[in-house]
Amino acid sequence: EHAPPKEKVLLVKDDLVRVYNPTAHQVHEFKRGQGSKSGGADLLIGFGSNSETIRKNYDVSLAGETDSEATLALVPKPDSKASLFTRIELTLDKKTWTPVRSVFHSPNRNRADIRFENVALNRDVPADTFELKLPPNVEIIRN
Repeated sequence: EHAPPKEKVLLVKDDLVRVYNPTAHQVHEFKRGQGSKSGGADLLIGFGSNSETIRKNYDVSLAGETDSEATLALVPKPDSKASLFTRIELTLDKKTWTPVRSVFHSPNRNRADIRFENVALNRDVPADTFELKLPPNVEIIRN
């Protein structure tokens, strides 16, 4: 049984991460690398995270490999508070080494599977793409 996807907007600009949840009428803000009680930092694994930072917080192993992709298993280290998840599977394209899929396993045995398709690298993007347009009276939660 699957629930329909919940709409959320994730915006990373400079070192600030904003996760907008229209259903809750809330935005969670936090500095990249500092984590969030909402789990938003985990969603950024593979995007701008260097291997040193990832290895500091996770035990990393190769979970699978094809000619075109490599899948890493990331398990939070016991003393790390970096993750709300028990395991993250990160699949990378071997040509670009960018994520094509992330699977997040929760302690309650739920899992979220995010696929990245039609990814375009190094394209010109209008500056206003990185502005989060919010309706009035949205609650902003800063971590």
